[in-house]
Amino acid sequence: MGTDSVRVWHMNQIITIEKRNVYGNELIYVVSDHAKAISKLTGKKTIDENDIATLEELGFTVRYK
Repeated sequence: MGTDSVRVWHMNQIITIEKRNVYGNELIYVVSDHAKAISKLTGKKTIDENDIATLEELGFTVRYK
């Protein structure tokens, strides 16, 4: 006789990003704790302007470091 428990983890709604120049290409990296989860969702280590717009549509605030 037990109860099922659900572990809920609330992530900060502010995503911190930074631009880095890599071999002449300006890339955008997520530098906050969201990096791993966003990488899993996008399948990429970097994000682009479309990804940023989608994150904002989902209610996240995206800020540059």
